[in-house]
Amino acid sequence: EACTDVQSFLRFDQAMEIVDSPKAYSVNPMANEVLLSAMIIWNMAVVYHCTSRGDRNKLTKSYALYIKSWNLVEYLVYNGSNGNPMMDFFTQALLNNLGCCCQELDLHAEAQMWSDQLISYAQSMGL
Repeated sequence: EACTDVQSFLRFDQAMEIVDSPKAYSVNPMANEVLLSAMIIWNMAVVYHCTSRGDRNKLTKSYALYIKSWNLVEYLVYNGSNGNPMMDFFTQALLNNLGCCCQELDLHAEAQMWSDQLISYAQSMGL
């Protein structure tokens, strides 16, 4: 099920799985721990988001969990992509879903902010 404004966002509704490949992660073990923690919180957020069906309480809970996840990884991607494939994939999905959730909560200016951050991040990857 997509967001109500499909012209702006489509929700990424897949759980984040831990990839069994050292090349998918950072050489910094602390960065990996932060990313894995953020992925676990993301998975909880996606459950609330996918089952919300317009329920503002679930959408609000989903949004709060996405924000917690973002707060964990934000400093790792402050200057854009760091070349970590899993971090790049996760960050793009997270920024997208933050925008989608805001759109569904009628927080259009905030949704635009997340969309702009997603575009900026993708550009930092050379896309």
